Amino acid sequence: QNLSFRVNSSHHQAIARLAPGFIVSARADDGIVEAIEAPDRPFVIGVQWHPEAMFESEPACRSLIQNFAKACGVK
Repeated sequence: QNLSFRVNSSHHQAIARLAPGFIVSARADDGIVEAIEAPDRPFVIGVQWHPEAMFESEPACRSLIQNFAKACGVK
């Protein structure tokens, strides 16, 4: 499933090589890696933006944070 949404990406560093077991799950239009995950793990996701700053305005960011809280056992 391809999903596209805006992120507040303003960084000067980016992933050049992934560690074993990770996959790229999101890229910016310029090809920079914006998110990675370890699909064989219950909830291992790394993002290169600040989803908490977009909690109100971007449903995908809100979902990411809510799913993180759920994985941590927060109700």
